[in-house]
Order: sequence, then structure tokens, then C-alpha cells
Amino acid sequence: MKAVGWLDMGAKVDPENRNFKELRERYKLLRLAGKALEKQREKAEQEKVRRRLRILSRDAPLADCYGVYSAEELLGMARAIGIDLRPSQRADVLSAVCAALENEETVRAVRRGLRPEETAALGEVAEAGGRMDYETFTRAHGSDADDKPVWNLAQPQSLLGRLKCRGLLLEVTVERRPSVFIPSRIPLGEISASFSSDPVQRP
Repeated sequence: MKAVGWLDMGAKVDPENRNFKELRERYKLLRLAGKALEKQREKAEQEKVRRRLRILSRDAPLADCYGVYSAEELLGMARAIGIDLRPSQRADVLSAVCAALENEETVRAVRRGLRPEETAALGEVAEAGGRMDYETFTRAHGSDADDKPVWNLAQPQSLLGRLKCRGLLLEVTVERRPSVFIPSRIPLGEISASFSSDPVQRP
């Protein structure tokens, strides 16, 4: 508000100077854009909380696990796991993502592309039985609050966001506790916090 006040004062002192008016309009547009961005972030965070409270069973099908995501998010997931998909019907994208993450070769390739700290964090969840309290995980590894909400436009940069975008972790409620959760139907192979870069397949 101080900046607007100074610009208004300048316009009164020199009413013939158009620069004050133009700067004031630009400043107003920047403020409106900032408010819109903040509102978008708040809405995205509310949606994350809603999803985190969604109850999911440990043996839920992958279509149930990823069915909460929008078509744009699913397209971002497809890109992250190496599927070349053009924009299409959401149900088709969901089906393609689920089929890919049920494939051992695809999951092995996804794991090879993880950063060491991501593999270690995923291993911690695996060692905890495939589920860890959300608060426990984010205290250790951070949240994805600063990631862009639409994955097909900008891939997540946070550890949690990158694991979610690759379908390896979910934010859901399991056994009445808000959790990060590894979908049990992914052929993840053996993984631990002290990981090996060459995953061993489950028998």
C-alpha cells in the first residue's frame, strides 16, 4: 500500500506525468497476480489435505490409488515414468499409467532414475511396512508444498513430490492414520533405507 501511496502522491504533484499512472496500473496488476497465485496455492493445499484424508486399503488396485489425480497430473506422471502420451481422455491416461506401474521393467527403470536420497526415503517407508505417518515422513524429508500443482506443466522438485509423481508414494489415510503409502500392487522389488541401485525382484 505504501508504494501505491507514493505513486498517488507523485501523480498529484505532477499530474501531466503519465509514468506515475502507468506504474500504478502495473503495480495493481502485479498485486492482483500475486493474490491469484496465493489463492491457487491455498486451493492446491486444501486439495492435498482432502486427498490425504481419503481412506485407502493396503491392497487397493492402482486405479483406486491414482484415480484421485486429474488428467493433467496423470499426464505428468506418464512423462515422469517414461510413457509418451498425448493428451487424451482421463480414463485412458489413468489406465496407461496403471498398466505401466504394474510392469516390472517399467518400475525398475523408474527406480534407476531416482536420486539416492529418494531411494533411501522410499526404503524407509518400505522398511516400515509400506506405510509411514505423514508427519513423520515430512519431518525427515520435507513436504511438497512449494511444488507446482499441475505436474504436466512443471515436474515436482521436492523429494515427496517426485516420488508421488512417479506413482511410488501416495498421501492417503491408511489404518486411520494420514500416511505416505507405497501402493502394494507395484512390483517394487526389495528396497531398504540402505539401498542397492540394482533392485532385487520379489519371488
